[in-house]
Amino acid sequence: MEDLSPEILYKTPAERLIVHPETGRVVGVQAKKDGKPYNIKANKGVVLCTGGFACNDAMVDQYVPYAAGSFIIGTEGDTGDGIRMGQGAGADTRHMNFAYGQLSHGAWIARDSVVGGPLLFSALVNKRGVRFIAEDHYAGSYYAQVARNPYYFRDYETCYMVFDQQTYDQMEEISEVGADVIVAQAETIGALAEALQMPAGTLENTIAYYNEYAQKGEDPLWMKRPAYTRPISQPPFYAVAATTLNGLFTYGGLKINTDAQVLSAMDDSPISGLYSAGRNASDILGTGYCGSGASVASCYTFGRIAGRKVAGEEAWA
Repeated sequence: MEDLSPEILYKTPAERLIVHPETGRVVGVQAKKDGKPYNIKANKGVVLCTGGFACNDAMVDQYVPYAAGSFIIGTEGDTGDGIRMGQGAGADTRHMNFAYGQLSHGAWIARDSVVGGPLLFSALVNKRGVRFIAEDHYAGSYYAQVARNPYYFRDYETCYMVFDQQTYDQMEEISEVGADVIVAQAETIGALAEALQMPAGTLENTIAYYNEYAQKGEDPLWMKRPAYTRPISQPPFYAVAATTLNGLFTYGGLKINTDAQVLSAMDDSPISGLYSAGRNASDILGTGYCGSGASVASCYTFGRIAGRKVAGEEAWA
């Protein structure tokens, strides 16, 4: 029986792809071993699975500057090496300016898994006092909404959860959220807006509109579920700051097709002998995270596809 056990080379970081000068096929990898160049021939092809670039400060500053300084979800190996190697061989990239993140502080800690929790009864507003998303979304959706609207959130790193005494009483039932996260308190919405230095009238109009429909359990603007839609009407009123720098991993990577083949930046055709999977590639996640475990699912799926496809390649001489 053929021995399919792979040879694993430790302390041998890959640095660039080797491309055939005439055919353009990826035929190997140039690495470094014991401080010296070390070339590895690929019999059939190369699969890049080196993760994203959350740990590469220069790439974060270039592609997702709004996430700079964030706590990183991932490993020290998420330095974008595979993405840069692919680019060096003429590969295209996709969605490089999108990253996953969560609202920090008590704004999401109070949730029960992906739904529930007292702060879902609040109104999440930007510093202009305007709601921009339903408060019962998945945790990463809030961050993505901010990232997609740089003008809307220009010069602002803070959003606020605005709620009333009824919700505050519920907050006290959860140990992670308490009075220490409250940044403003007032007897009226107008006074709360003034304390938060919001433009005159915006928060008042936002809450008035919200309350008008919340009395019927409706949210025609953002379609929050009726179970979490109720008026914010019992004074005093409170605000919890919700910054957007908490938990980062990147979505962007090499552009691939459904066969996990890396595509050329010149004509969108597959680069012969080159495959990619995981966060090294831009796959089905696109510009938003659909839920916990989605990265694992895409890694397994496209990793398996890439392995099968490259194994089916004809060996080159």
